[in-house]
Amino acid sequence: MFDKFQDALVVLVFFYMVYRVGWGSGMTGINTFMLLCAVVALISIALKRTGYLDRMKEKKLEEERKLEEEKKEAK
Repeated sequence: MFDKFQDALVVLVFFYMVYRVGWGSGMTGINTFMLLCAVVALISIALKRTGYLDRMKEKKLEEERKLEEEKKEAK
């Protein structure tokens, strides 16, 4: 339940930052930084929702196991 609230909050912040840059105070340093952070958070949410991060984590663990097995066999 908290994940959906967190996702909605990030989307809300993203649209607020687009509003501030487009119709508010413009491209100030703080607005640009906050917009960049919101974009990174949205990308992270998208990767988490699609399961891409979990697949990459499993693939990395599998490769580490194979390397350990190869080291044991080489001894």
